[in-house]
Amino acid sequence: MRKIFNHIVLFLILSFLSINANAQENSLKPETEKISDTLVVHSPKKAALLSAVLPGLGQYYNKKYWKIPVVWGAIAGSIYAISYNQKQYVYVRDIYQLYMAKDQATIDLYGDGRAEYIKNVKDSYKRNRDLMFLVTIGLHILNIIDANVDAHFYTFDVSPDLSIKAEPFFNKINFANSTAFGLKVSLNF
Repeated sequence: MRKIFNHIVLFLILSFLSINANAQENSLKPETEKISDTLVVHSPKKAALLSAVLPGLGQYYNKKYWKIPVVWGAIAGSIYAISYNQKQYVYVRDIYQLYMAKDQATIDLYGDGRAEYIKNVKDSYKRNRDLMFLVTIGLHILNIIDANVDAHFYTFDVSPDLSIKAEPFFNKINFANSTAFGLKVSLNF
């Protein structure tokens, strides 16, 4: 039993020691690109500033055109939600004021004893409107962060030769005159 345990331990040690990782020599393009004898630098600061001024402009600067409709759609959706909740809040607030003024037409429409329900609906629309203000601000900040991060990775080169290769490993061990086996893993970046 002890001999089997020793072989298992030896197998695990050799397996972990035989992992072979090869790093790519240079995963980044040069920081600058030469275009028609002029030196152009891609600036994360400029991308963030452009995106802060107009959402989506930083994505345009980074040449990530597919993100522009996503940014505009998200911000437009949250602005629509603010508008919808504001209109509903004003409508229900007016009903609540009429109800509290004991307007007979409102009481007939909603019944007696519904003041608490109408107040809760009014507060719900107000809370949703305020929450959507925060969501809109958060989306705008997320847009700025996305433009900045994309600009940082603008010069990052992803090689098409990304692979992992596993193959069996055999080695003759001098002590105990036996052969060890394991698994050799190669990572290519």
